Amino acid sequence: TEDRAQENAARFAFSVNEGDAFSQHAWDDAKSAALRALQSRRYLGARIVRSQARINPRTQMADLSVTFDSGPTFTFGKLDISGTKRYPQKIIENVNPIHEGEIYDIARVNELQRQVQNTPYYASVAIDASNDVTKPIETPLHIKVSEYPYNSVRYGVGYATDTGFHIQGAYS
Repeated sequence: TEDRAQENAARFAFSVNEGDAFSQHAWDDAKSAALRALQSRRYLGARIVRSQARINPRTQMADLSVTFDSGPTFTFGKLDISGTKRYPQKIIENVNPIHEGEIYDIARVNELQRQVQNTPYYASVAIDASNDVTKPIETPLHIKVSEYPYNSVRYGVGYATDTGFHIQGAYS
């Protein structure tokens, strides 16, 4: 009841409709999609508490039921940064668009990942948050970065129809 839009998003993500042919794969996918929709904003700790598919072969009908527990509202906490060696963690903190106490939203996490990835310092960025429903307030974001190598040598061989064979190289 906290967020009707989020509830509607989960309902919309549930892709099995009345009249569709039943398949276990479609049933599993529909439940997973609805759960992901719930977990993507506010309800990181959402889970399926009950799921039932009752098939009547005589009438060729399937009676489906799934119950989700949204759990508590999650909010963002401090950044927990690992993997930095040559560059200070302050670089990541400076590009962080998320404020502590803000309601959890996967779109904001993706935005943070893009911001860090767009700096010239990190080759890869992975972000994770704990979905522990006993600690939903100010949940820390775990950020693991891999820095670009200090020296980088790139080279290649190619062929173009207008110039023929060529060799190229770069050092940074």
